[in-house]
Amino acid sequence: MPSADNKTNSSKKTPKILALTIIGCVAIAGGAYAYWHSHYDLSQKNPKELIHIAIQKSFDDKNSYNFNGNYTFDFDLTESGQNPSTLTNPSRDDQNNTALTTDRHHIDANISIDLNGAQDFKQQKFEILPAMTVQSSESPVTINGNLPMQFNSNTMTLVIDPSSLRSIISKEIQTLSPNHQISSQQLNRQYFAFTLPSKYYDYLPLQELCQTLPQALDASYAVVDNQSLTKADPEDENGKRFKAKYHVRLKVASAESNKANAALLNSIHTQLTEQAKKAPADKKKGYDQILTLLKTLEDGQAKMQKILANPEAPFDQTLLNVPVTTDLYLDRQGRIVGMYQQIDYQGKFEDKSIKMKITGWFKLDYTQKPNFTIQSTADNTYDLTQDLLNADVIKAQLH
Repeated sequence: MPSADNKTNSSKKTPKILALTIIGCVAIAGGAYAYWHSHYDLSQKNPKELIHIAIQKSFDDKNSYNFNGNYTFDFDLTESGQNPSTLTNPSRDDQNNTALTTDRHHIDANISIDLNGAQDFKQQKFEILPAMTVQSSESPVTINGNLPMQFNSNTMTLVIDPSSLRSIISKEIQTLSPNHQISSQQLNRQYFAFTLPSKYYDYLPLQELCQTLPQALDASYAVVDNQSLTKADPEDENGKRFKAKYHVRLKVASAESNKANAALLNSIHTQLTEQAKKAPADKKKGYDQILTLLKTLEDGQAKMQKILANPEAPFDQTLLNVPVTTDLYLDRQGRIVGMYQQIDYQGKFEDKSIKMKITGWFKLDYTQKPNFTIQSTADNTYDLTQDLLNADVIKAQLH
């Protein structure tokens, strides 16, 4: 039986233990807050720093997500003598819109592309489900089409769901493989698949190419004028929809976009050139091919810049100053959770006046288990690999 003295000592120790426990909890909480504040409080970062963080986060292999979005193209083309600014853009919701005219001097169109899908970085699997709607004053018929597809970069396998375009795709497949009779049962499978054999790509430094992208994107934004980048309200209409914590707006003209694209290509080229010097012999050929392609793209970019800068070019010089506004919305960690983009152009090409507006948005929902719509199995998928590899037109490209 415990003595009275033991009970007294025990009662004296209890407040001390309780006090130490409280102090320990406060210290842990303080340390956790300090860690969070140093790693995730991005409120003091400038716009370029925020974009740098967003780029690095985008290439984190833990970032898997589902996404949805839309791009809409409104287009007016008018022959000389008519002013496109007096025309109203067609609305998908207003079938009585006065812009839907049959005047032979005026063509307008509205193209809407819905984009849904998923990205799983760990499995190296990407899925996109595009659905397009086209309306035009030249035709009373609304055109609809979709072609869901899924790509696995580990196996270099592309799977498509041809449901809405089955008759067209089936006809093309049979045209490409006239010496191989494909049964209607095979062509009616739910999915078609194609796997590129490794011998066609295993010598290419594809992983090394992907690793150049974070630095290349940083180089691209580095050449953008600081005044073109601003921090904006993260709780605007789009920010609320995306549940954003930070908002960066980039507003540039076409000429500055071309300069940024040139910096991107140059950075990739420079990085791969350095890597090629240390590459094993079996990768030399692959590096040479990619570097040759990059050089072609860089030359094309430089040529385009010269054409655009030529005052005698057969188009309006307003093409150099087309405003492109891109809004990036970030979460507390600096990950991109949404994007809104708008491009407006009004000018002339030869004897025609053009008015064009492009708007687009994306929303990313991060999850450890993204939802994939296409569920391909051996029973519901027809493998087109051999049919396409034996097609003369594809043989000529691969050899």
